[in-house]
Amino acid sequence: MSDVAATATDAGRVAPPRWRYPAVRRLVAIGDIHGTVSALRTALRLAGVLHPRRDEWVGGDTVLVQTGDLLDRGDTEVAVLRLLTHLQDTAGASGGAVHLLLGNHEEDAVNRPAHVPYQLARHRALAPGGPMAAALAPRLKVAIVIGDTLFVHGSLTAAMLREQLCVDYCGDDGACSTEQRLDAPTADALVVAMNVRLRRHLAGELTYPAGASQYERLESFPAVQDRTFSTPLWRGDRGEAADLSAVLDLLGVRRMVVGHTIHERITARYGGRVWCIDTGMFRQRGRVEVLEIEEPGRVSVLSAEGRRRGMTVAQGGEHAAVYLGDGYEEEFGQL
Repeated sequence: MSDVAATATDAGRVAPPRWRYPAVRRLVAIGDIHGTVSALRTALRLAGVLHPRRDEWVGGDTVLVQTGDLLDRGDTEVAVLRLLTHLQDTAGASGGAVHLLLGNHEEDAVNRPAHVPYQLARHRALAPGGPMAAALAPRLKVAIVIGDTLFVHGSLTAAMLREQLCVDYCGDDGACSTEQRLDAPTADALVVAMNVRLRRHLAGELTYPAGASQYERLESFPAVQDRTFSTPLWRGDRGEAADLSAVLDLLGVRRMVVGHTIHERITARYGGRVWCIDTGMFRQRGRVEVLEIEEPGRVSVLSAEGRRRGMTVAQGGEHAAVYLGDGYEEEFGQL
């Protein structure tokens, strides 16, 4: 199932990255790791895909999705990348697969200037076209669909797709020059374009206006920054549920799984149509949890306490506490 190795077209160009995959027997997803390989190993073993004593895939045909933010904060980010890329390369031998998504901290690291000397080597490795960025280019995606589940780091909204459609089809004066409408095939093509743009961005093939800031560059990938469906201030629908329904219908999926915003536990919103899986597992006070989806769509949460049924979380977790205002920003900076 892995498409790490890019496929060349007859014209010698690299084919668009695959981003839709069929339903699988067992699917597991883990959230933000932030350079903490010990938390990653704990999560992988909790998911049943990592050997108890060695960094070897034992998940059989299980498919793993990591929803981004592999970098920053922890001091073992190289070990995190080595472990996940090794599993991505070897899981296919037993019928499994590992999918890695772009997080805002990866995108920020790629574009962040080095302010102090000891960061210079890291910056050069992660800069567009640098050795680490180029190695990650065929491995990371902005969004993927497996069966009836969409995975993205932040949020993918219908409004975001409409804005991208306008950028792609409108003239420089902002006046739409086409009657192109946002339908299912167009939405699919827009997500393909996001993944292609990411691969080219990491490979150093894209150009930006002279002097463009990292924030202007980040605008190329709004889905990794957006918190529409995972905001820590959420206290129920404020009108965004209609957008959620629209994007799920356009992409033909049942649910969206996101990271990016730390919750006390894996939390379901909108009646189980959005699952927030960033539990701050990289923190000393964080909780390691794994989302599990099994055919025919049974959603569960795996933790050290065992497995709990997904709908229990969906019904009672919509107001679950998030790590905001408990010293998080003083300790680690912005989310």
